[in-house]
Amino acid sequence: MNRRVAFVALAAGLVALAGGWALQAVISRNSASPAVSGAGLDACHALIERFDAYPIVYLGDEYDGLPLRTCHRRQTPGTAYGIPPTDRVTFIYGFCELTGAEPSCAPPLQIHVLPACSPLPGEMPKLSTTRGVEALALGRASVFAAAPQFHVKISAAQGDAAKNRETALRAFDALRGANELASSISSSSRLDVETGKGTVTECGKASAQGPAADSPAISIAAQRLHLAVFVSI
Repeated sequence: MNRRVAFVALAAGLVALAGGWALQAVISRNSASPAVSGAGLDACHALIERFDAYPIVYLGDEYDGLPLRTCHRRQTPGTAYGIPPTDRVTFIYGFCELTGAEPSCAPPLQIHVLPACSPLPGEMPKLSTTRGVEALALGRASVFAAAPQFHVKISAAQGDAAKNRETALRAFDALRGANELASSISSSSRLDVETGKGTVTECGKASAQGPAADSPAISIAAQRLHLAVFVSI
């Protein structure tokens, strides 16, 4: 396999990865119901109750008039070309309304929680230091924070970029523990308090096998494309 084929394989993998994430992040005209695919509220409770991979946080069954509509865990494998594996739990709040010819719309509020071993998405402007961690700007409408035992990203879609950032920051201040591992986190506590460590203590690594897997150019391209996809969700 030459370098051109390797780059094609890298691009194809990222297109598939981005496509899967995008399907989780929008409500489509083709959906059988207004909710994005995933678990209903009862199934969310069941997922939370049994989830022991890493601490997860959320906003409860309702936040600021937005009901918890669905949740899901998504895991993707790494590749030999530098794309790291991913693991995250997503909580989606509220519905959006499809208008005009738009084929899909983003839910009002999404909480994405990842294990602490997940790769950081790169340099991000600091918004504030609150609840013991730095709240960082990720993209135009998201807030990201890296707590000792988990990472969390909050994305809002309720207006222009400034309003969305403000909404995400307010939601950040209301995060609380969802599963038993995060039971020490309340909406008024710090996010860096000691929590249970869970069964995920080291994130998987991309396989070192395969032609050109150690190519610096391919590795750098993979990291940049992974960052672009992460910011977009």
